[in-house]
Amino acid sequence: MAFSKNWKQLVVSKGEPFQIEYLDRKFGGRPEVVFEVTEDGVVQVNGQVMDGDQNITGSLTASTTITAADLVATDDLTVGGDAAITGALTTDDLEATGTVDLSAATVTLPDDSVTAAQLEAALTAQIPMTAELTVGALVGDGREVTIQVLDANGVAMALAGRYSVWLSDTSKGSPIGQVTTGLTTTITDGVLALTKLANMDFEILSNADGTLAVTVTDTNGTQTRYLMISVNGAIYASAAIVNT
Repeated sequence: MAFSKNWKQLVVSKGEPFQIEYLDRKFGGRPEVVFEVTEDGVVQVNGQVMDGDQNITGSLTASTTITAADLVATDDLTVGGDAAITGALTTDDLEATGTVDLSAATVTLPDDSVTAAQLEAALTAQIPMTAELTVGALVGDGREVTIQVLDANGVAMALAGRYSVWLSDTSKGSPIGQVTTGLTTTITDGVLALTKLANMDFEILSNADGTLAVTVTDTNGTQTRYLMISVNGAIYASAAIVNT
């Protein structure tokens, strides 16, 4: 095919494949850009599939550069080697149905793109620091104690964890050292990981949102109990549990 320098449009019949090559004569006529439409109507530039909005939906090679405008919600983008993404990418550019795989790429961030405050917030969100314990209403002879583990920012943990939990006769006291008739505990949220002393002292795996719960049932009249949890070495106690 040949075109004058003033051509503006190329019309191709449906199902008619064609290919245009731009040859760089400095390198012995080696194709530098290959524009191709297949029989199925798929548009490719240098082997990269283009959708109807001129967005790249294939994998990038070291010689391919795209901008944020090339990314659409349905794209899966793989960046490898020395491939580069130019321009600023926002959350609107990378939506839920698209993914970006940077496992084979070197990512260079501009200066000041990650601040000390952002780094601190990200790190402290991974550290369990405190716990809030809430004693529920009496149901029969039992009360459920719900526990929310908080991170170092004072926000609910977004990770599961393993915590030591026990019953005591005093606030922040030692575990009750012997099985007591009429006193039982049931883990109602979370998963039992280890029993140290039946109904008294155990380890629990929290949910992914840092929550767990234990129901304390006591038929021994006006006895006062406390539920304890150890978080990052510190002990946190519930309010008094009196099952009357």
